[in-house]
Amino acid sequence: MNLKHPIFHTILYLSLLITFVFLYLQNPADRLIVTTLASAFTLLQIVRYRILEMSLLRGPGRFLFLLQWVIVFALQIIDGTFIPQIYFFIMITEAALRAPIRFSGPFTVACYLGFALGVYFHFGMPPFGEVSFVLPRMMEYGMNFAFCYTARMLNDQKEELNRAHDKLKAAHLQLEEKTLMEERMRISRDIHDLIGHTLTTALVGMEAGKQLALHQRTEQAVAKLEQARTQVLESLQQVRKSVHTLYEQKSFIRFKGSLLELIDRTEQVAGVRVLHAIADDLPPMSAQQEITVYRALQEGLTNGIRHGRCSEFRFALRIQDGCVHFELTDNGAMPKKWKLGFGLSAMRERVTKLGGQFEVEAVEQGGCRLRILLPLPAAETMSEIS
Repeated sequence: MNLKHPIFHTILYLSLLITFVFLYLQNPADRLIVTTLASAFTLLQIVRYRILEMSLLRGPGRFLFLLQWVIVFALQIIDGTFIPQIYFFIMITEAALRAPIRFSGPFTVACYLGFALGVYFHFGMPPFGEVSFVLPRMMEYGMNFAFCYTARMLNDQKEELNRAHDKLKAAHLQLEEKTLMEERMRISRDIHDLIGHTLTTALVGMEAGKQLALHQRTEQAVAKLEQARTQVLESLQQVRKSVHTLYEQKSFIRFKGSLLELIDRTEQVAGVRVLHAIADDLPPMSAQQEITVYRALQEGLTNGIRHGRCSEFRFALRIQDGCVHFELTDNGAMPKKWKLGFGLSAMRERVTKLGGQFEVEAVEQGGCRLRILLPLPAAETMSEIS
């Protein structure tokens, strides 16, 4: 947990100062020794925790931490009130936030025993009934430890979730880049094979036309050359289309396969379950629509894992009434008041530009549902894109 935040330092220094002042004012007869012990505790706390950032579990850091406990125990014997236990609470808080429970748990018990024994010795070891008021204080120590340890666990879970989100985001970007790179490689191979085949065939045709011309068979020679010319022109047109796709569009080799890879990678990296139903008869879609659907699924999964802490998703992609129907539902926690973040706002804008509909809503049984409706492109539009 990040204990370097200014608010931690402010609370720490105020607690040290207030405790020092009260001890100084309440013990005029023992002012010198109380001031010395309180100053020693404060100095050790600042040097060990703030300056040297020593570990509580090994080496000098552990020794100085336990030495502070001894100082507070001595102050408790001298003062006898509840003031010195503020020092105990400071140490319990630090132990709960910085050390594992195998150390912080027993240390909390030791702090309570130090307080109880200190009060007992201060009053001259009277019958227990006279100092039984220390028993209810046990709850304060337990609640202080429980609160700090719970805060640490929540913070650790948040940091782990952020790490998983960053890892998932990197995996998504890598997968998308890999998919698009494969598409470019495929088109490059197609261009290479097409040019190689065309030039080879054209050269054979031109050589045949040359031989026919040498044998005075002019009409046949012209026909051969015309065939070679026609083939070169058709191949040139195909190359132009491939180059247009390569530089102007970002599509996928296997759209459904790319979605399944994204789902599989998410399950592996994030440890979630994604139930999916993707139609087998998906018709051709424009490159912009494919990218929109892909990134909508990517954004929906990422948001559900990071913000909703989901463990299961249900994804459906089907064609109905000439439209692509996208639906992603999760089992996460949907807040009562929410608004679209940057990613979903950009997605809504993209869907709107494609003439589609975008909707995010809370599910009655908990979770979030993302719906997208995209009209399929007309046949003549697809012929221009492909």
